[in-house]
Amino acid sequence: MINELLVMVILNFIVVGILSLYIMTNLQWYNYKIKRVLFKHHKRRWHLYFFVLPAVLYIVGIFYNFVLYSFIIYIPFFIRWYSSLDKKLVFTSRVRIFFMILFIVSIIINMVVHIFIHSGVYCILLPIVSSLVLSSYYEKRVFERYHLQALSKFATMPRLKIIAITGSYGKTSMKNFVADILSNHYKVYATPRSVNTLAGIIKDINENLPSYVDYYIVEAGARSSGDILEITNLLQQTYGVVGKVGEAHIEYFESIQNTIMTKLEILQSPFLKKAFIQKELKKNEHIPKNMNIVYYPKDIRAKKATLDGVEFELNIGDKWYLIKAPVLGSINIENIALAIDIALEVGISIEQIIEDISHLKSVEHRLQKIEAGGKIIIDDSYNGNFEGISSAIELAKQHNGKKVIVTPGLVESNDELNIKIAKQINETFDIAIITGELNSKLYSTYIKSPQKILLKEKDLLQNILASHTKSGDLILFANDAPSYI
Repeated sequence: MINELLVMVILNFIVVGILSLYIMTNLQWYNYKIKRVLFKHHKRRWHLYFFVLPAVLYIVGIFYNFVLYSFIIYIPFFIRWYSSLDKKLVFTSRVRIFFMILFIVSIIINMVVHIFIHSGVYCILLPIVSSLVLSSYYEKRVFERYHLQALSKFATMPRLKIIAITGSYGKTSMKNFVADILSNHYKVYATPRSVNTLAGIIKDINENLPSYVDYYIVEAGARSSGDILEITNLLQQTYGVVGKVGEAHIEYFESIQNTIMTKLEILQSPFLKKAFIQKELKKNEHIPKNMNIVYYPKDIRAKKATLDGVEFELNIGDKWYLIKAPVLGSINIENIALAIDIALEVGISIEQIIEDISHLKSVEHRLQKIEAGGKIIIDDSYNGNFEGISSAIELAKQHNGKKVIVTPGLVESNDELNIKIAKQINETFDIAIITGELNSKLYSTYIKSPQKILLKEKDLLQNILASHTKSGDLILFANDAPSYI
């Protein structure tokens, strides 16, 4: 009897641990938003395969004494799935706290259930639900403490000026270009990589923001109304930037107007000195009339975008200036123009700015040119919007040799735009490698000319590229969706 009880408790612990691993992995993918996991997940059938069915099977097995058999069937199935993921669970402090709470709660519930109730049914879902509630409460308290800590740090830096940048796409490139130019003349710090959520920004302020900087340049992202306002309330920025607004993340905002309204929340800083807004938004009725606003880009002509960089002429004060930058993609011309406007605003001369721009660095994974083994690789894997991918395809057209594209297509978008991308692929590439399942059917239908290779799992990609490409070829990585998409 004791041995049977011990086996049951061990099995309970293992199954609870595996189900919790599945839950936390999905929550981390979707920024710990349960609603997004339940209703916005790109492969909701996984919830059935890896949570609902195994939980039901295990509970039924308890009543009919085949728990061990269901356990033996499920575990290898789960291990195979988890090992195939290209974005596994990262054991951050938040995740570690959850599993610590889960361990303690599971011990308590197992003791209570087996002593007083004599049924293992409650030992599966109850520990998971309890641990999610307790760890969420703990995280909320910790977040509030870190939020106050960030505000206290700002209070010790009265001369700090903050530039907050938002938009549907191009935020990271704009942030990096502004930081590159300003850092030649001021002490500058920018949020790293693609950190753009409230929690990520607070963590960056507390752990990384130096106390001596003149300008803190922050990328602000959003998935729902109010997200930008929360960041604005924290930063109370001196300058706000609203870049291009498009259909990126449309599944969250549901309409372009909702997206615009959310991005314009960046204008609500009480200390906002000037706003820089992409000129397509100029007639939007929700932009305050009495605000100091620069609409960019101003007059631009003679635009060129080659595999060596971009070149254009920009009108400043009724005088035309030739701008050259060693970064790729016509889409970056507007981003550079925005950086010029901000640099002029903070007192840098146009002559100095032009010199600084001539040494701009490519942003990693965003139209980044790499030469390896005689092949030209354009790494645009972090660019997942229609204009960005279109710009990358236009750039690839200039190459005279064989051209290969590796893409899952547009992820947070619609079929209409994906069909447009498919038609551009037809006109440009010799081989199209479509990764993931999300758009594979649509692209299989609409891509006609190039050789098509459909890859549900990306672990074979390296071998396929090795066998289908050679020195002198161009490979474009356009967007990169993880395996859960």
